[in-house]
Amino acid sequence: MKSDYLLWTMQQEFLGLGRFFGRTQEWLPPTDVYETEEEYVVLVEIPGMERSEIKVSFNDNVLKIAGERRNPRREGAVRYHQLEITYGRFVREICFPTPIVKERIRARYQRGILKVVLPKR
Repeated sequence: MKSDYLLWTMQQEFLGLGRFFGRTQEWLPPTDVYETEEEYVVLVEIPGMERSEIKVSFNDNVLKIAGERRNPRREGAVRYHQLEITYGRFVREICFPTPIVKERIRARYQRGILKVVLPKR
């Protein structure tokens, strides 16, 4: 049952349906989730941020990663020719189908990639 919820949650986010289900995040950073026999690993691509700007929490078997990537201010008049980098608030929520050892969760942010390792119980 929880694996169905995980799949549904990921589909909502991938398809951008969160806004129809009460979520109003501005963008979704690319995220990979994979599993080994001992743990789940979550990789989130969020370059251009400081570690202190990223909030990671885990409650009720749901990993929540939130933050805001700010658009750098530019002096004077600016005329954009191309805009592809997304700025603003984001929230990623991932529900895990098996119990996690909350006390052993570890996160590291390096070179624009947040890696969260969640050991299975």
